Amino acid sequence: MCGADSKLSKVMGKRLNHSQGLFPKRKKGITTTIVKCENCGLVYSDPQPVPFDIQDHYGIPPESYWTENYFKISKEYFQHEISTYKKINRLSPDNNRALDIGAGIGKAMIALNNAGFDAFGFEPSVTFYEQGKKK
Repeated sequence: MCGADSKLSKVMGKRLNHSQGLFPKRKKGITTTIVKCENCGLVYSDPQPVPFDIQDHYGIPPESYWTENYFKISKEYFQHEISTYKKINRLSPDNNRALDIGAGIGKAMIALNNAGFDAFGFEPSVTFYEQGKKK
Protein backbone atom coordinates (compact mmCIF):
# COMPACT_ATOMS: atom_id res chain seq x y z
CA MET A 1 0.00 0.00 0.00
CA CYS A 2 2.82 2.40 0.89
CA GLY A 3 5.05 1.20 -1.94
CA ALA A 4 7.73 -0.27 0.31
CA ASP A 5 9.68 -3.32 -0.82
CA SER A 6 7.96 -6.53 0.29
CA LYS A 7 11.25 -7.51 1.96
CA LEU A 8 10.27 -5.02 4.68
CA SER A 9 7.30 -7.20 5.59
CA LYS A 10 7.35 -9.45 8.65
CA VAL A 11 5.60 -12.84 8.50
CA MET A 12 2.87 -13.00 11.13
CA GLY A 13 1.47 -16.44 10.33
CA LYS A 14 -0.82 -18.38 8.02
CA ARG A 15 -4.54 -18.16 7.29
CA LEU A 16 -6.63 -21.12 6.21
CA ASN A 17 -9.37 -20.96 3.61
CA HIS A 18 -11.96 -21.95 6.23
CA SER A 19 -12.52 -21.58 9.96
CA GLN A 20 -9.25 -22.26 11.76
CA GLY A 21 -10.55 -22.97 15.26
CA LEU A 22 -8.21 -23.26 18.23
CA PHE A 23 -5.70 -25.62 16.62
CA PRO A 24 -5.13 -24.54 13.00
CA LYS A 25 -1.98 -26.66 12.64
CA ARG A 26 -4.18 -29.75 12.94
CA LYS A 27 -6.46 -28.69 10.08
CA LYS A 28 -6.07 -29.34 6.38
CA GLY A 29 -6.75 -26.69 3.79
CA ILE A 30 -5.29 -24.04 1.57
CA THR A 31 -3.24 -21.41 3.37
CA THR A 32 -1.85 -18.02 2.59
CA THR A 33 0.91 -16.16 4.39
CA ILE A 34 -0.12 -13.13 6.46
CA VAL A 35 2.51 -10.39 6.69
CA LYS A 36 2.83 -6.91 8.21
CA CYS A 37 4.60 -4.06 6.44
CA GLU A 38 7.29 -2.73 8.76
CA ASN A 39 7.09 0.65 7.00
CA CYS A 40 3.35 1.48 7.30
CA GLY A 41 1.93 -1.32 9.48
CA LEU A 42 -0.52 -2.69 6.89
CA VAL A 43 -1.43 -6.35 7.49
CA TYR A 44 -2.12 -8.29 4.29
CA SER A 45 -1.84 -11.68 2.62
CA ASP A 46 1.14 -12.43 0.41
CA PRO A 47 0.63 -13.52 -2.25
CA GLN A 48 -2.58 -11.61 -2.79
CA PRO A 49 -5.44 -13.85 -3.94
CA VAL A 50 -6.49 -13.20 -7.50
CA PRO A 51 -9.97 -14.64 -7.95
CA PHE A 52 -11.75 -14.90 -11.25
CA ASP A 53 -14.77 -13.64 -9.36
CA ILE A 54 -14.84 -12.33 -5.78
CA GLN A 55 -17.51 -14.91 -5.00
CA ASP A 56 -14.90 -17.62 -5.67
CA HIS A 57 -13.41 -16.58 -2.32
CA TYR A 58 -16.39 -15.33 -0.37
CA GLY A 59 -19.51 -16.79 -1.96
CA ILE A 60 -20.09 -19.47 0.65
CA PRO A 61 -23.05 -19.83 2.98
CA PRO A 62 -22.22 -18.19 6.34
CA GLU A 63 -23.71 -21.18 8.15
CA SER A 64 -21.07 -23.47 6.61
CA TYR A 65 -18.25 -21.21 7.75
CA TRP A 66 -19.23 -20.47 11.35
CA THR A 67 -21.31 -22.13 14.03
CA GLU A 68 -24.65 -20.69 15.09
CA ASN A 69 -22.93 -18.89 18.01
CA TYR A 70 -21.24 -16.56 15.50
CA PHE A 71 -24.62 -15.01 14.67
CA LYS A 72 -25.22 -13.99 18.30
CA ILE A 73 -23.98 -10.51 19.12
CA SER A 74 -22.98 -10.03 22.75
CA LYS A 75 -22.81 -6.61 24.43
CA GLU A 76 -19.04 -7.10 24.79
CA TYR A 77 -18.46 -7.64 21.05
CA PHE A 78 -15.92 -5.13 19.63
CA GLN A 79 -15.90 -3.13 22.88
CA HIS A 80 -12.12 -3.32 23.36
CA GLU A 81 -11.57 -1.78 19.92
CA ILE A 82 -14.18 0.94 20.51
CA SER A 83 -12.74 1.75 23.93
CA THR A 84 -9.20 1.95 22.53
CA TYR A 85 -10.35 4.27 19.74
CA LYS A 86 -12.16 6.55 22.18
CA LYS A 87 -9.03 6.79 24.36
CA ILE A 88 -6.76 7.82 21.49
CA ASN A 89 -9.18 9.92 19.44
CA ARG A 90 -8.56 13.57 20.21
CA LEU A 91 -9.54 15.03 16.84
CA SER A 92 -13.30 14.75 16.83
CA PRO A 93 -14.70 12.97 19.92
CA ASP A 94 -18.27 13.98 19.08
CA ASN A 95 -18.14 13.11 15.38
CA ASN A 96 -17.35 9.41 15.22
CA ARG A 97 -17.74 7.64 11.90
CA ALA A 98 -16.58 4.16 11.00
CA LEU A 99 -16.25 2.19 7.78
CA ASP A 100 -16.12 -1.60 8.10
CA ILE A 101 -14.60 -3.12 4.96
CA GLY A 102 -15.40 -6.81 4.85
CA ALA A 103 -18.31 -6.30 7.22
CA GLY A 104 -19.48 -9.91 7.25
CA ILE A 105 -22.97 -9.97 8.70
CA GLY A 106 -22.54 -6.52 10.28
CA LYS A 107 -21.68 -7.35 13.89
CA ALA A 108 -19.04 -4.62 14.22
CA MET A 109 -21.36 -2.06 12.64
CA ILE A 110 -24.07 -2.93 15.18
CA ALA A 111 -21.58 -2.57 18.07
CA LEU A 112 -20.34 0.74 16.64
CA ASN A 113 -23.88 2.07 16.20
CA ASN A 114 -24.70 1.07 19.78
CA ALA A 115 -21.61 3.03 20.92
CA GLY A 116 -22.78 6.20 19.16
CA PHE A 117 -20.89 5.91 15.88
CA ASP A 118 -22.26 6.48 12.40
CA ALA A 119 -21.21 3.08 11.05
CA PHE A 120 -21.13 2.02 7.43
CA GLY A 121 -19.93 -1.19 5.86
CA PHE A 122 -19.01 -2.96 2.68
CA GLU A 123 -19.28 -6.73 2.26
CA PRO A 124 -18.20 -8.35 -1.02
CA SER A 125 -19.79 -11.73 -0.29
CA VAL A 126 -23.37 -11.82 -1.51
CA THR A 127 -24.26 -14.56 0.99
CA PHE A 128 -22.82 -12.67 3.98
CA TYR A 129 -24.40 -9.39 2.81
CA GLU A 130 -27.80 -11.08 2.53
CA GLN A 131 -27.38 -12.71 5.94
CA GLY A 132 -26.47 -9.34 7.42
CA LYS A 133 -29.59 -7.74 6.00
CA LYS A 134 -31.69 -10.49 7.61
CA LYS A 135 -30.05 -10.04 11.01
